[in-house]
Amino acid sequence: PLVKYLKSQDENVHRSTARALYQLSKNPENCITMHEAGVVQPLMKMVGSQDEDLQEASAGCIGNIRRLALANEKARYS
Repeated sequence: PLVKYLKSQDENVHRSTARALYQLSKNPENCITMHEAGVVQPLMKMVGSQDEDLQEASAGCIGNIRRLALANEKARYS
């Protein structure tokens, strides 16, 4: 899975992986899979990168996962 590429030492690999994860995170089912695979923690670290593309892709993916979690929580209590 793509998650293993987040452990690479190559920032180009991080950028490409974060971009791919961001695009995949636009589908709610993928968000669930990504969250279960543990992408949030490494992406949180990448938000602090000097690379703006990496920051944006990481933050976008985390945001999509968070929105799904909030919607799920809201539906549970409605």
